[in-house]
Amino acid sequence: MYRSKSKFSFATIFNILLFTVIGVILLLSFVKISYQSKAKGREILEQSINKAVVTCYASEGRYPDTLEYIEKNYHVKVDRSKYDVEYNIFASNIYPDITVTEKETENEK
Repeated sequence: MYRSKSKFSFATIFNILLFTVIGVILLLSFVKISYQSKAKGREILEQSINKAVVTCYASEGRYPDTLEYIEKNYHVKVDRSKYDVEYNIFASNIYPDITVTEKETENEK
């Protein structure tokens, strides 16, 4: 019976390809989960700010003047290294315009 003396058999090549495919799938899953986590963090921060604004209006009869007022009195934590928050108020009885955006990291530039 003749046996091939090649270093790689069919089973070895198949295993290498299988582990490569599994590795790529795991990497893509990690990237997707990371992206979803970042988006969810932004969404939670925006919801927290909006909830604090409504709570302030309900308890004080006016909307907060600044984001700092919300942070100090309503215990909302803004991670300024990750997020930019634009808080614009026109009058104390008109709901403010709130925009939360993620900052670009060095890896994304």
